[in-house]
Amino acid sequence: MVEGRLGVGRGDIKQVAPEWLDRIFEQVNARNERGRSHPRWLREHRGSVCEVFVTFLSEEFEDRLRGSVTVILSNGEGRHFSLYMTSAEFDELPDLDEKAVVLLAHRFLRKFKHIPLDGEPEPWSE
Repeated sequence: MVEGRLGVGRGDIKQVAPEWLDRIFEQVNARNERGRSHPRWLREHRGSVCEVFVTFLSEEFEDRLRGSVTVILSNGEGRHFSLYMTSAEFDELPDLDEKAVVLLAHRFLRKFKHIPLDGEPEPWSE
């Protein structure tokens, strides 16, 4: 991991409660910054949100970070969007522990379809 000027490394992952989204949007709106609005998709699916992850992407300007917010719904679908926040806002979020990072990576990798060997039957059905 490469640590940046603000002490945050690219790829740091945090997990937050769905209610955090409401609070962070209020704070960002109050500062009148980029990334202020709720994505329409999030408003439409708010009742189905079960997991939220925030990943550090880059340092933008004067103590501001750009993060990727990944929202996972109860049916396993999800989306992500960019959000600007202060380094303090990011730092206060709980880190994802190593086991949870591995589980998240496996969930991601399972999304890819199996490619059978030429001439071989599929070992399992989807």
